[in-house]
This record gives sequence, structure tokens and C-alpha cells, in this order.
Amino acid sequence: MSAGDVVGPAFPEVPVGTDNLLGLEVMGAETAAFNFAANLWSLHYLRLTNQIQPGITYEVLTAVNVQYAAMARYQDENGAFRMWPESEPSVWLTAYILRTLWLASFQDWENLIYIDPSIMNRATEWILGFQTSQGAFTETPNYKHPLDSKTNPTPRYQLERDGYKNVSLTAQVVLALVNVLPGLQGTLRGSANSARDRAVGYLERELESLHDPYDVALVSWALTKADSEQKEVAYNMLHRRRREEGNKIYWSREPVDFNPMVYEDSQRPFIQPKNDQKWDAHAVETTAYALLVYMARDGIGIIQENIVRFLAVMRELDGGLISTLDSVAAMEALVEYSYRARLRDVTNMYVTIEHSANPNFSVNVHLDNTFNLASMRSFDLENIWGHISIVGHGSGQALVQLDYSYGVDYEPLLDYPPVPAFDFTVSSKFYGRNNSHLEITTCQKWTDMEEAETSGVAVVEVHLPSGYYVMQDYLIDLVNSRTVRNLRWALRTDTQVKFFFNHLDNEDTCVTYEVERWHPVANHSRYNMARVYDLYQPERFNMTIFEVYPLYGLDVCEVCGSYQRMSGGRSPCQRHLHTGAGRVKQGPAKRPPGDTYVGS
Repeated sequence: MSAGDVVGPAFPEVPVGTDNLLGLEVMGAETAAFNFAANLWSLHYLRLTNQIQPGITYEVLTAVNVQYAAMARYQDENGAFRMWPESEPSVWLTAYILRTLWLASFQDWENLIYIDPSIMNRATEWILGFQTSQGAFTETPNYKHPLDSKTNPTPRYQLERDGYKNVSLTAQVVLALVNVLPGLQGTLRGSANSARDRAVGYLERELESLHDPYDVALVSWALTKADSEQKEVAYNMLHRRRREEGNKIYWSREPVDFNPMVYEDSQRPFIQPKNDQKWDAHAVETTAYALLVYMARDGIGIIQENIVRFLAVMRELDGGLISTLDSVAAMEALVEYSYRARLRDVTNMYVTIEHSANPNFSVNVHLDNTFNLASMRSFDLENIWGHISIVGHGSGQALVQLDYSYGVDYEPLLDYPPVPAFDFTVSSKFYGRNNSHLEITTCQKWTDMEEAETSGVAVVEVHLPSGYYVMQDYLIDLVNSRTVRNLRWALRTDTQVKFFFNHLDNEDTCVTYEVERWHPVANHSRYNMARVYDLYQPERFNMTIFEVYPLYGLDVCEVCGSYQRMSGGRSPCQRHLHTGAGRVKQGPAKRPPGDTYVGS
């Protein structure tokens, strides 16, 4: 993949979202907010760099309206937003969505997207009810542990989190209030303005006590946006905490190891893939806020360019970086950088890509200041061995990225996290004729107590055997039963079942559910994959494989036998044996309850 700007490819598809930018099939209010923000930041980027082509604005904003409706689904009558339909309202999430909705406030788009002021007003009024007398903002009593684990410092950086001293949440609310204040009316505008001033005063008083780079960067950006008298003090604190390695500048709780280099017999260096690091998502989001502070203060310079180099190296996917929150923060910073640096005006670059395993493979890419500067150029490699040679010359800045994937069925070959954070076990129990029913139990718990008491939002994903299915209504009933601690939503995709938890603690949380064979498919795989991870710090994960040998041992006629309803005529399996056809005809897509299934 290559793109002619540090922002990355703009609209590889329309619309963009978590699926095509991050490879995540997730849902919830924050997911809808990410989809909303990703499309609007990409559109703002094209607008600011004069790359808007006819029709793209209408197409994108039409899709953004759908995401807007998706976000509104999660708003209560009192204005608060909740992460999932069955979860509790959150101050952090409501402030984050307010910041996101503000992105649509652009005069030229008013005929294509309209943000109802009552949504903004009710959300703002609800948030103001959670400001303390000291000026800080606190979460609702439902969230003793934050949804975003990055706002929960390690013991080394632990602040006195007593309900009156939540610096990161207060900074998030200040950023939201600064954005939405111009659109508020009446007494609410005066109340919000007063609340913002008290919150800024609180951040100024607590500034000197901050040690966590995330808190320092976020508070510095909030004070800069609010034009605080202490913004220069905050900048100096931020500048002292920077880390430098070669031509990269970044902020992180610990040093980050970049792509390792390997020297072979010829002493020619080869860049290897970057491994997951302990604080990847934390470092990206923190550095993005720092870049915004530096550009607001000093414009464009060598320091800003070296910060952008770090963000480019940390990019794990074509369109995103690590996860949703850090990717949106990085988008905002990189769009501002590209606009200020006038990258499109100076871009005139030639990139040559060669592959040692295929002497006939040679790609020449010309990147210039045309309308397709931000288009993604992708090339498939047929023989996956050897090395890739990339040579570029000319002017400008561009991204070149190599993506690869592979499957494993041997546990020692699985990916392992940089820090053990979760215990995770999966068990399966087959029953019914020819194993047509499968009961899956997953047990998971948080183990990295040195970092925090709990995880942030945790996701459990279990890959289903081919042909097996579970109804979404069944999963919703499981969530609503409240029999599983902290389980707030479940989602069935084409190939997986996903469970979403507010957090996981150091006690086992087990989920048991049943799936049934709905389609006559013979499984050729002996193992299926499952994993648990922190949604906003996906480098905190654990994955395992569980055996489905009872299915692996079935032949196609046994699969048909447990699937087919009692009826006249030959079954698909009988037709297969009679005609010698190469594939089995698929049976009914849905199985009405109460039907009897027998062998052929």
C-alpha cells in the first residue's frame, strides 16, 4: 500500500469505518462516533488540501447522516450517551460524542447534514451536573473504573483518584465545551461558559502535580484550546517529557522499540515488522495531542516533522493506527499538519517497488499534486518470501506499507502480548445427532494488576465453526439477563460471536452459550480461534485456539444426516452420492423451531 500524504489513504471505500480502516467488526456509541469522525476528518482533509472531487461530499455526508442516526440511538432523554443499548450513561462518552458532533459544523455542509441543537444542548446540560465545587468533572457512579483504560494511570503515575481529582476526564470535557459553546443559546451558554472557566482553573491548579505523559499532553491541549494563561507552562512540561530516538519524537510512559533491523551476509540492512509494544495505543494518542499543541504554538518545523515520523511508523493498518480513539486523535493532528505544511503543493515523487521473489515484479508509482494524491495504491504479491526493495526520490512525504497475514493451527505459533494482561480459556461441548449442537464456554479475567485494577472496555471474540449459527435475539437475551458480570452487549457476525464488557477484573467472568448447525458444511479445520482484548489498548490481549475435532472427523454425509428434515425425495447427500456432484446443495437458511431432523 502507498499513499501520497502522511494522513494516509482518503476513502479507500465510501464510507470508511472500523471495518475497512481498523479491521474491527464492533458496535456501540463510540464505534458510531469513530465512523462519524473518520469520514468527516477525511472529508475535511480533502477540503483543506483542495482535493474535493465532484460528488464525493454528497456521498460521504449521506453516509455520515446514517452514523449520526446511529449515535442518536444511544442518547437518553436527559441527554446522556451510553456505550450500548443496555449499558449505563457515561460522562466521558457524552463529552467525546459532543466533540465528535462538532466536526459537522461547517457552513458549506448545512444543506447536507443537520445536527439537531437539542441533542447538543441536552448533552451539555447533563454533563454540567457532574462538575464538583473544585471545578473537576467526575464520572457517574456506574463507572468506578473508566471505559478508556488510558485514563487510569499506572501506580507509578497514580493520582489521588477520589472522585474530585480526575484530570484527564476534566480535560476531555473542556475540549468538548470549547467546541460546542458557540452553538449553545440562552442561560445554558452562560452556564457552560462558567463551567469551562472553573474546569480550566482546576487544570491550571493541578498542572504541576501531573506526571503521566498522557495527562500532561491532554491537559496541555485542553489549556491551549481554551487559551489559558498557563498554556505556556503546560507546553514546557510537555516539552521536557518528550522522548527522542533518531529522527523520531514521541511521548510514552516507556520507550518504544521500532522496526528491528537485520543484517545478512551482504551487510545490507532489512527492516523487520514492528512488534506490539506495551504502550502502543497510549503513545499514539499522547503524541497526537502533543503534535496539536506544538502546531498551535509554533506552526510547522523540524520537531513537528519528527513527531509525524513517529506516527507514521506506528501505523498498523492502511487507514488507522492502533484502535479507534488514538486513530481519531492522530487523524486530527495529521490533517492539521498536512494543511499547514502544504504537502500537496510540494509533492512530486517517484517510488519504485521491487520484489526479490519475482524478478518480473516492478512497480513505479508517481505521486504528484493532482486530485488522486491521497488515493491508495495497492499491489498484491504472489510469492511471499524474499525481500521488498523500495526506492523513492523527489519531493514531498508519502506512506509505504507492507501488510501480510497468515493462519496458524499450532498454539506456540500464536501471537503473544508484550505484557500478560488476561487469563483466557475456552471449552467446547458437542452434543446432538452428529454434533449438531455446540456449547461454548469462555472464562476470562484481568491479570495485569500492576497497571490497573481492571481493564478498560474488553471484547471477547470466538470464531464459529463453519455452518454453525446463533440468533442475535438469543445473545441480547443473555445480556439482558444480567447473569454475566459487566457484560453489556453481544454481537453475532458472519463468522464470530463477540461479547462486550464494561471491564474485566481479577475474578473469572464466564460466558456460556449455544450455537447450532444451520448449514450443511463439512469442516476441514481442526481448530478455531478465540481472543480477548482491551478495545482501546488492543496490545493488551490473549488469544487461544480450541479444538473442534468432533466436527473435523465428520464426513459430508454425516453432516447432511444431522441437517436434513424428514421429507420425501432424496437428501442433498443422496443426490451427491447418486450424481457424483462436486458440492453439496445448501439446505434452508433458517430452521423453524420444533422441526425434527433425522439422518438421510
